[in-house]
Amino acid sequence: MDVTLVVMAAGMGARFGGLKQLTPIGQSGETVAEFSVYDALRAGFSRAVFVIKPEMERDFRERVLARFERHIRCDLVFQRMDDLPQGAPALPTERGQKPLGTAHAVWSCRNTVREPFLVINADDFYGASAFRQVRAFLLSYPDTGTPHPYCMAAYRLKDTVSEHGSVSRGVCEIDGQGNLRLVVERTRIQRAKGQEASFYAQEGERTIPLGGDMPVSLNAWGFHPSVFTALEEALQAFLSQPTEALIKGECYLPSVVESMLESNRAYVRALPARDRWIGITYAEDLEPARRLIRNLTDEGKYPADLWAQEIHRMGDGSL
Repeated sequence: MDVTLVVMAAGMGARFGGLKQLTPIGQSGETVAEFSVYDALRAGFSRAVFVIKPEMERDFRERVLARFERHIRCDLVFQRMDDLPQGAPALPTERGQKPLGTAHAVWSCRNTVREPFLVINADDFYGASAFRQVRAFLLSYPDTGTPHPYCMAAYRLKDTVSEHGSVSRGVCEIDGQGNLRLVVERTRIQRAKGQEASFYAQEGERTIPLGGDMPVSLNAWGFHPSVFTALEEALQAFLSQPTEALIKGECYLPSVVESMLESNRAYVRALPARDRWIGITYAEDLEPARRLIRNLTDEGKYPADLWAQEIHRMGDGSL
């Protein structure tokens, strides 16, 4: 049994202004997700599953998968608006094609992924250590029942903000044993104006101060397939909301994890990630991200062309 990489790449990119999943960032035209696949390969992963919108398939196969599918088994899963839990009501037409959120994206993999898996965003650069740590944990802690053993890569908030607008993060509380106690999805986090080390989240009329060293989730979660049951339950509850809430709302993965923690159905080990994070939320993030990738290449962390030669795998499954 091995661990699969699941890459959520179906987001609409409204703030970015286009399909950032297909935007080159590396020196040889690599996308952000390609660096994640490269790091996963080096960590010992042997399969990657990409969650995309059906209309993206042709471009995604030709412009992304074709670049590296000889190195790793690749599968596509479609996040469809009509793929809902049995008996769930139809979505209101006013919602349009807005995706249902990260919980729905992962649930879309229920018939494809039967093994432990790491799920990540396509537009975040996570760094190599997250892939090694998550794979090692999932192989070291098999799922034998409730509470289910899951894990996450925990980053410091100050390392994960954009200088060009607000971001969404799962703000975490971690106990003395390194386990996640609480995760709260904050959707409008930004740096306080003129203050390098102060941050806040805006929740309606309420301003919530946040510390720069606070651990946050970037949707780098290590799961066993048992999570699909909880995801389906969460989607059923989400879809039972009044129409007004369904027009713009999303079902978030951290919220499902929080519910499982509260009911003692899972424990989540927080694995400290200290690699440089790079994210592309806004179009203005693109050039700084490209500069950081060039710096990492100059430091010898990555080759100038990721796929020019066979990848040396370093993962051994130990924790």
